[in-house]
Amino acid sequence: MGKTFGVAYLIMEFNAHLLDFIEKQKHILSALLMLLCAIPASARDGALVKEWTGLDDDLYLYHEHTKGNGVPVFIMPVHFDNNDLVEGGALQRASTWAAELIIQSELLKGGLADYFDIYIYLDADSVSPVPPTGYVDRFWEKYEKSKYLYMQRIGGSDLNKMHFIYLGNGPVGGHAYGGAGTYLSWYAEQGDAQQENDYWTTHEFLGHTFTRLADEYETAVGNAPNMVISETRPNENDVPWADFFGFEAEGETTVGLYTFENPDYHGWRPYEYSFMSGGYPWYVPMYHKWLTYQKVMEYAGYYKTIFDFCEFKGIKLPKLEGRTPTKEEQFYQILSVGGTYQLDKDMTGDEALNKTFIVQNNLTIDLNGHAVTFKNGIRIANGNTLTIIDSAPGTNEMRVYGGTQLTAIDVTGGQLIINSGRLTALAADTDGNVLEGAGIGVTKSVAGGHVTINGGIVNAIGGYWCAGIGGTIDCYGCHVTITGGVVNACRNDVNWGDACDIGQGSSGKPGVTTITGGSVMAKNSSVDGVSTQRYPVCVIVKDTNGNRIDRAEVSVGTYVATTGDNLTNDFTPGLTEPGVAWLWLEEGETEINARREKLYGETSINVRRQTEVQTVTITVNDKHSGIQTIEASQKPVRIYFASAGSELHIEGENLTAGTPVYVYRLDGSLAISESCDTNNTIINVSQLPSGYYAISVGKHTSTLLKP
Repeated sequence: MGKTFGVAYLIMEFNAHLLDFIEKQKHILSALLMLLCAIPASARDGALVKEWTGLDDDLYLYHEHTKGNGVPVFIMPVHFDNNDLVEGGALQRASTWAAELIIQSELLKGGLADYFDIYIYLDADSVSPVPPTGYVDRFWEKYEKSKYLYMQRIGGSDLNKMHFIYLGNGPVGGHAYGGAGTYLSWYAEQGDAQQENDYWTTHEFLGHTFTRLADEYETAVGNAPNMVISETRPNENDVPWADFFGFEAEGETTVGLYTFENPDYHGWRPYEYSFMSGGYPWYVPMYHKWLTYQKVMEYAGYYKTIFDFCEFKGIKLPKLEGRTPTKEEQFYQILSVGGTYQLDKDMTGDEALNKTFIVQNNLTIDLNGHAVTFKNGIRIANGNTLTIIDSAPGTNEMRVYGGTQLTAIDVTGGQLIINSGRLTALAADTDGNVLEGAGIGVTKSVAGGHVTINGGIVNAIGGYWCAGIGGTIDCYGCHVTITGGVVNACRNDVNWGDACDIGQGSSGKPGVTTITGGSVMAKNSSVDGVSTQRYPVCVIVKDTNGNRIDRAEVSVGTYVATTGDNLTNDFTPGLTEPGVAWLWLEEGETEINARREKLYGETSINVRRQTEVQTVTITVNDKHSGIQTIEASQKPVRIYFASAGSELHIEGENLTAGTPVYVYRLDGSLAISESCDTNNTIINVSQLPSGYYAISVGKHTSTLLKP
């Protein structure tokens, strides 16, 4: 008899042999490890590390956040060679210097640096030091590499949070490329030019790139949190820094309305000079600290009010004395927590919401029969979901304008779900000026973002070169799934390029659009990304008197839409077209059925490739092809196939629960055996092929043709 070993014994034996093997071969393993470290960067995959390795393509986490969700900053070197990558070398000294300029900045004093993750990318160039001209020739290459590192090695996808510094090995200075990133120079020998780099970091990176501030010298180009463009002196109560008037503190300059004596200049700034003015002496005012604080909190996943900021800094603003948070601020704070929020009143007109609302946690808004207006857009942060429902549906709606965000509802990296209620999303401001954004869509050149419509009424109008639902110019479309409800989508009519009503923006890439139900009207019949190409059909349902019927069910197999609440083909806001349902059907011969209560009708259409919308009319009545009437216990029973032959309807006043129903094939075999549950029973027969069948109800039998 053979020896039997338990599982535990076998594991012990295996481990013992493994340890013995490692001991005997450790010199070989050591050599292999050394060889791995010697592999050129092009032949190895870089790693995310917390110690300086000196290896090309590694990503070093220099500073890790201890608060919030992490605000990533990438330091991307240029014109450092292989010799500079060693521990203690030029790249480590330069990148550490740059990271500390951020951490120690006056704008982040008080613990805001604790929200940041600062990564240093180890990268060797063939040219060192940075040349006197063409020193930013690789800026966009480094920007795209930063995005790759963020998404692939960090696992992030919310590009609104990502920022980077293009770190040059030379005497050039610094400047910003908007919100994309900032160039910052470094000397191996700390010379006179270095003394200004704390200014470059604060002004260019934290000011321009991070906080999105405008220059405050005589080159104002547009409105910003610290700049108002106006040919006349603005009202103090209307400028963004209104709450800071009258604030005094040690070293604080006087807030006001400052401009330059230049007839061609129309910019108004909050301070006579600041770090955004340029040159020395430069100063960081409290108002600018508030703006940076807001951005840090936003990127970190929090909604904070100016009252929170005052507590954080330990200051008092005279303008806020006796005032509590506004209803708008309270509303945003409530929404930012996530969960389900039910409206208890209308929030329109003077109570409309003026700030961009960012969904930082999964949130459901129940309109509860009320109206609400967002004047400056909604952005769904990466990985979060906004769900719209209405527990008391009516004519009120949730209306969202693009405002300064441009796209009304930005779903980049997030998800929007509409289950019920009315939603109108407009890529326009409240004055009707068209913007360069989508009604609902993505705003970055990265795939991501989902829109799911299961019910309700959704109107989405895109701006210049952008989709109604989908992408903006030069970017990806989003994933759009429509299973029900009423959807009216329209790209911009004037400047649209190749933008779709539902799908990609102009010069963009399509997402995936799936329409399996609902009444969908794309004004220009432009829908892309579907796995099977479909074409729009306008179905009009009438009664025998020629009157259009709303709330009629129009079906093709399992695809079901409902008439009514559809905008006209001209897409005139607020003007509906009664008795209409829009279907998106595959090419070829298709049977369409319509029903409303006990009225039925059907028609066939040969759907074809075309630019013009095909329109069909279905007249419903109490007759139906295939209806048979048989006698059962002295009272008639009506039997017919409906909903494109997917349902067998059996109606009769005398029918009782338990009355047997049998469906036989022509060869005599039993296809279905069911029983009535009420005197109006519906049996699913969608799996039955088209053809003739014998149907028995109780003791009576008839024949019917299944369409």
